[in-house]
Amino acid sequence: MSEERGEVKWRREENKEKRREREGKSKRRGEKRKRKKKREECERREKKRRKRREEKGEEERRGGEEEEKDKVLQVFQVPQVPKVPRVLGVPQVPQVLQVS
Repeated sequence: MSEERGEVKWRREENKEKRREREGKSKRRGEKRKRKKKREECERREKKRRKRREEKGEEERRGGEEEEKDKVLQVFQVPQVPKVPRVLGVPQVPQVLQVS
């Protein structure tokens, strides 16, 4: 008896799938709703980000970016070596200036 019930249940599922295929619907139900929900959530987050940016102000943010660039440049600055007149036959080691 329980085997028959299992068989009937399996056939029902199979029939549902066939009907969905005939109607042109995807097998996974609620997929469209899930995508819509994710998109709305993403839009909400983006709106919050924009609001925060506006509160901070464009000028302050740009100024911060320039300061960051200056810091990066300072880190990657190459120490400057003074030009020393060469004397033929005498190897000279250039002195590196201290960068403050």
